[in-house]
Amino acid sequence: MDLSASISGAGGIGGLLARTDAGGNSAFYHADGAGNITALVNGLGDLTARYLYGPFGRMTAQWGPMADANVMQFSSMPKHARSGLSLYPFRAYEPNLQRWITRDPIGELGGLNLYRSVRNSPVDTVDPFGLWEQMGLEPGPNAAADVRDAGNRIANLLGALLAKLNAELDRETQEDAQRIASFLGQGDNADTVDGIKHALDLMVVAGFPEGGEAGELGQLGKLGKIKKPCPTKFPVLGWRGSKPYRDALKKIQQGGPKVDLGFIPTKQEAEMLLEDAKATDLRPEDPHASPNPHDYPHINYTTPSCSKGTIPIR
Repeated sequence: MDLSASISGAGGIGGLLARTDAGGNSAFYHADGAGNITALVNGLGDLTARYLYGPFGRMTAQWGPMADANVMQFSSMPKHARSGLSLYPFRAYEPNLQRWITRDPIGELGGLNLYRSVRNSPVDTVDPFGLWEQMGLEPGPNAAADVRDAGNRIANLLGALLAKLNAELDRETQEDAQRIASFLGQGDNADTVDGIKHALDLMVVAGFPEGGEAGELGQLGKLGKIKKPCPTKFPVLGWRGSKPYRDALKKIQQGGPKVDLGFIPTKQEAEMLLEDAKATDLRPEDPHASPNPHDYPHINYTTPSCSKGTIPIR
């Protein structure tokens, strides 16, 4: 079991048991309360490796015949020998800089600092995949009850949200809530860490509006620190659903003779953006002198409010 007192509730952090080399020699892992590998012992109980870390994972000392051979170290993650990076499943962490080396896949939805790790609190917080901080579930015998309480809270909020069939909630918000409620109603999704994480992920991606039950759900999703990427990564803007992506859609929906996205998309990228912005009547054109001169390829379109827009393409 890992730090969550389950098989994979904390992504396996603190749950490593043993390693066996090509010669059949085994060594057994020891970890501290944060899931950092601190020692290995062989079958006779002899110490074969010992590690000491700073609070953010910088190696301060190591010794023992297997200290270099073993790569599973800080946060139970493999360490890249040459760079010293801790290789999480989705991002690499630089312990000397105390930050990720790549941006948060969902942009500002995870906070203004796109490179911050575990909210700068590595002593009592872990990040199983390099995507989100571990939910606020205390490991140990109460973890299962905490998960059920979180599931019940989400379900109750969704029930209240669905009951508000008035003008303040648009159809898209209601459909998002129904989709999440349906997911929580399947099997044991409302009683498992992975199920709650996915439900919170759906809330973040849906971007619930502020105010009332919908706003509380949105806040709950953000507090859950669910940072799984949306299905499609977009060059420059990041993941679909990120704030830069949504800002680009707003610019497209406003229209204008030359929509400035801060970069020039390809035709395929522009068509995807236009589709997500619910633009219609798409007309790709090459550079032309009349009737309205354009010295660059572009796509003319009609916005959802029936105004006109032009987006340059490359």
